[in-house]
Amino acid sequence: MEERSVNEIRIKRSIFWKIYFCFIVFLTVMVVYNCLIDENLRLMEIIDTAMTLPATIGLFGYVFSKRIYKQWFWICFFGVYSSYSFIMEVKHLLYALEVSQFQLFTVIFAITLTLPAYIALLLYALPSNKLWKKIKR
Repeated sequence: MEERSVNEIRIKRSIFWKIYFCFIVFLTVMVVYNCLIDENLRLMEIIDTAMTLPATIGLFGYVFSKRIYKQWFWICFFGVYSSYSFIMEVKHLLYALEVSQFQLFTVIFAITLTLPAYIALLLYALPSNKLWKKIKR
């Protein structure tokens, strides 16, 4: 029997994931568009965009059960992306605590809204994901 890395495993995801993915793509397009038209582009916005695009691609891979690049990349990317996001969210929370309760609510709402994306990226990268198993023929 020969081993193949071609993915023939189809994992059905619920409609929630597909709708959520479309929503995240919309947000990603808006973020990238705003970065492109901003005359005062800052380094953090460039880094944010550079992190958001691969995260959206990884979400696509998870939602539609597609193998994109290599599993080790997604494991490393998840570690870097989640660490970066955690630091940025703590920074936003600390700022929101100083400004207003509405700002605090907005930051907490944004964290809650993006939490499924982090979960999906983790599940996509994990070695236990059937998507990364070798197929024997």
